[in-house]
Amino acid sequence: MSAKDTAGLPPRTETEPDEKGIKIVTEYRRGKNKELIKVTSRVQVSKEDVRVSKRVLERKEWKRFGRHKDKSDKEDMITFLGEPFVLEMKQRSTNYYVEDDTEVKRRRDQISVVKCKFCGEAGHWTLKCPKRKPGESATRPMPGGPGGPGGAGMISRGGGGAPGKYVPMHKRIGAVASKTVKDRDSHSLRVTNISEDATEDDLRDLFRRCGELTRVFLARDRQTGKSRGFAFVSFQRADDAERAIELLNGYGYDNLILHVEKAKPREPKKDDDKPSGARSNFKNKY
Repeated sequence: MSAKDTAGLPPRTETEPDEKGIKIVTEYRRGKNKELIKVTSRVQVSKEDVRVSKRVLERKEWKRFGRHKDKSDKEDMITFLGEPFVLEMKQRSTNYYVEDDTEVKRRRDQISVVKCKFCGEAGHWTLKCPKRKPGESATRPMPGGPGGPGGAGMISRGGGGAPGKYVPMHKRIGAVASKTVKDRDSHSLRVTNISEDATEDDLRDLFRRCGELTRVFLARDRQTGKSRGFAFVSFQRADDAERAIELLNGYGYDNLILHVEKAKPREPKKDDDKPSGARSNFKNKY
């Protein structure tokens, strides 16, 4: 409604809310034939308590500054960009480079996944090796003969064991324990006295200040999903693990005192020397 249409109209009136929270609003306007029309509205006024952050209340008390210093809250507060920005997408080039067939074949031979275990050359399977005699083992014998270190034979590597007896991989002649597993055990820590509400992300944030982490495992209860009170943390470097013990052993976290120590390697079971089919004391818990 323009200012010309509202000229000569009675002002808008509004009563106070009654005991039921209802107020009466009276307005006047002109009809199609310029007649005076009175509009009476009944408005329900309700009060609702909303929990607001203290930071939000503090920001509402801020005073305006800059170009909006003299503007009111009722003005349009939509923000527009000063200059329009047009995003231009580059067209994909249609000039394709075609390699020579011989170059492609040479690269394909270099990355061939088929490699013979007998002669070590690529391009053919082990059973079809041209250098292997008929009836000869598919695995190339190591220096020292069958009885020496690294000798051929899948079962007779056990040194001192009877032929045909199963020998674990780590006890065969020439077998070397994995250095990666040893390093991982030496860089792992066992953390106890952990709160039930702690998560792996909480432990990761706590221990990452000491160095780069490789693994964080928090033991949880299968039924409740809460922490069982202990966890294992692995570092990339051994000195970082030592630093974590110095800083966090006896550290107060979530109203509890953490106990941090080096994780002890798991002791080998007595049944490791037996083949998997000969272990009779296995109990299925599922």
